[in-house]
Amino acid sequence: MTKRARWISIVRQIAFTPIILGAVGWAVGVLIVYYPYQYQGAEANSFVNDPDFFLWSLVISLEVGIFLMAMPGLASYVCSLKAHRSPHRWWILTNLVVLIALFLVPVVIGQVLIEGLSDWPLENLFWKVQGIVLLAGFTALAGFLVILLVQVASQEISVISNSMQDVLDDFAQRKAYLDRSLFAIGAIIGVGILATGILRDLSLEHIDAVTTENYPKSFVVAYGAYFSIMIALVFVPAQAALTNRGRRILTAWAHLGSIDEPEWETALSKRRTLEQTLHLSGNPLERFQVGISLMAPILGAAVSYVAS
Repeated sequence: MTKRARWISIVRQIAFTPIILGAVGWAVGVLIVYYPYQYQGAEANSFVNDPDFFLWSLVISLEVGIFLMAMPGLASYVCSLKAHRSPHRWWILTNLVVLIALFLVPVVIGQVLIEGLSDWPLENLFWKVQGIVLLAGFTALAGFLVILLVQVASQEISVISNSMQDVLDDFAQRKAYLDRSLFAIGAIIGVGILATGILRDLSLEHIDAVTTENYPKSFVVAYGAYFSIMIALVFVPAQAALTNRGRRILTAWAHLGSIDEPEWETALSKRRTLEQTLHLSGNPLERFQVGISLMAPILGAAVSYVAS
């Protein structure tokens, strides 16, 4: 490899890291919100100069950043698990349709409750917001698809392979897919709920003074709780299936015989080592990360409620 080709390879690797993609996406989101950067009329200028608008633009633009940060990984996870799609395609498709419906219900209700949402002082802002919400929904749907694929893949009966290392690598890969997908879903929905709360305040001040009656702050908290429960209902069965698979691996590869057997202590030591490798009990940090991801929507709502 020539020196020039080596530098090109390094630049490509850096440019497509999740953090760089996220930063680029966030900047693009801000540009989309503020374009065309020139406003006519006192109402439009007052709207743009509102500190809540600036804060809202930064928050909602994060959804574009999370989209670019998460989607390459989620797409690769789906491709890696593609062998498990065909046998369960109707079950997966049915679940995705239900999830889409559950995702759209609060979004539509929120837009109906904020009367005159399409009458923002800035041209095309309503459609820009819809585009960003669509990106967020697509990211969440991809994450849910990965979780469903991990669930069906973990329900396979056989845990026997040519080597224990192959089994452990496969298990660790599925666990990583599950945790990363949960984090992506929680992050993008949590940010969306926070942006919703700020949007409510903007609507109250610049569009409809009775929004506080039609769309009280408690509704934002209810949305956060709704989405946290929705994420948990998808994640918990997949986590249970993966944990059950880990237990089957433990039984198959580190079976304990009678305590009277001479090699019982050696077998027990092997079993404990394997159990720690599989993280079946979960360490405090892992449990904390899962909890934060599941609670991200309601945490976003709580921050919005307190800051409102």
